[in-house]
Amino acid sequence: MNDPSFRDTLKEKVIHVSRDLLRENGLSGLQARKIAEAAGCSVGTVYNLYGNLDTLIIVTNSGTLRDLREALMSVKNDGDGLVQQLDSLAMTYLDFAVDRNFEWRAVFEHRFAEKTVVPDWYCDNQTELFAIVEEVLEPSIEAADELRVAARALFAAINGIVTLALDEKLREFDRSATQRQIRFVTKAIGDSLSRGSES
Repeated sequence: MNDPSFRDTLKEKVIHVSRDLLRENGLSGLQARKIAEAAGCSVGTVYNLYGNLDTLIIVTNSGTLRDLREALMSVKNDGDGLVQQLDSLAMTYLDFAVDRNFEWRAVFEHRFAEKTVVPDWYCDNQTELFAIVEEVLEPSIEAADELRVAARALFAAINGIVTLALDEKLREFDRSATQRQIRFVTKAIGDSLSRGSES
């Protein structure tokens, strides 16, 4: 463990194992004992590498956020006009939440221990997602403060629809119905902003 390269390799292995467990079993699957067994090390080693389970979970979740960012970046410029661009982002978000449900849920379900300070780098991972939406909205919204508010409000609206649908809070999950609800929001916002930027 004193060899830095060995330590780094083991840290990567623990994260790889953690992501596999999360993908298969959800947040409840991220238990130190299970992680240690799958990684071929002791529970003490897991804690020695990451300090506590909270840190290990957010490092694991940061991988999910990076993957989501890559998925959104790949469609950011898709479509003609604001409505289609927002639609591409929102549908990609829905697909990610459906296809990688346990990983997506873990980002929102994990609760930090009391008085835990969330690392700046993890906050930066989240901010990078909002930045994608801000970039799409920027031609229609000049004020920086309003742009930040708009990006977060749009994310909250889409995330709320997706969460309610996948949690089956209103009815059994219906993908096409969820897509229609999302498109109602993206079209309403996109059309409104497009008209505003033309006036």
